[in-house]
Formats: sequence, structure tokens, C-alpha cells
Amino acid sequence: MPNITLTKITTLTRDEVISHAETFNCQVFRKIEISVGTPPKSELTFMWMGNGYAIAEPSPSSPDELCFRIEAEEEPGDPGYFDAEKGDIMYLLLSPDIDSAKLAYEIVEATELMTIPPYTQIYASKRRDDLHVAAGSPSD
Repeated sequence: MPNITLTKITTLTRDEVISHAETFNCQVFRKIEISVGTPPKSELTFMWMGNGYAIAEPSPSSPDELCFRIEAEEEPGDPGYFDAEKGDIMYLLLSPDIDSAKLAYEIVEATELMTIPPYTQIYASKRRDDLHVAAGSPSD
């Protein structure tokens, strides 16, 4: 019985983020360090984790940070589902157009919004002006 209730709460929390009027579509990328060449040199690359939805909330601790609740587009357990982590780069899509502008944020901390199940995550993020994508820019 309690497990069914937690599943329903998790579903309601997810639905709230996805259907909220102020939700942005987003893309999440994970930074990965790889070794290339001889002698080996470290190179940074980004792996696409998936598409999702993000809703912004003011940061309680710092005016330089913005907090987000992030939900993957895919359901938990489905291929393409992901959990955002510290260090991930999230692009907020400013319109549904494929060549829209994208604002980059780096997740600096993941904390629990609630201390009881279902442990809703909130992600403190800092804007990354060096990674923004202008409208009409080619994307890889």
C-alpha cells in the first residue's frame, strides 16, 4: 500500500513539472573526460543524456544561482530516462523551433526538496555564458 502511494506522488510531482505553464523544454548533457593521443592528453566532451522539462525556482542561498526541477522526457525505467547530476550542462530551449536559442546552465548542486519520499530533487545551477547557443546556429 505505501509503495502505491509513493508511486502516485512521484507521478503527480513529475506531471506538475511537465504540464506547468512556466516549464521550459531542455536538453541535458554530461561532461566526460577522455584520453586521446600519445602521450595521452585529457580532452573534454559532452554526452547527450536526453530531453526533458525544467521549471525555474529562485535560489534560497545565492542570487547568482537559479534552481530547477528537472524531469526527463521519458518515464523512469524507459530507455532515454536520466537523472541529472552535479556537473551536467542543461540547455533551456527558448522556443519549440529546432534552431531556437539555447541558454546553458551547469548544475552545481543537487539537493532534495523534501526530506520524505519521493525525495523531489532540486538542482542549483549557474549560468554558463560561454556555452549559450544563438538562434539559427548549427548544432551537433
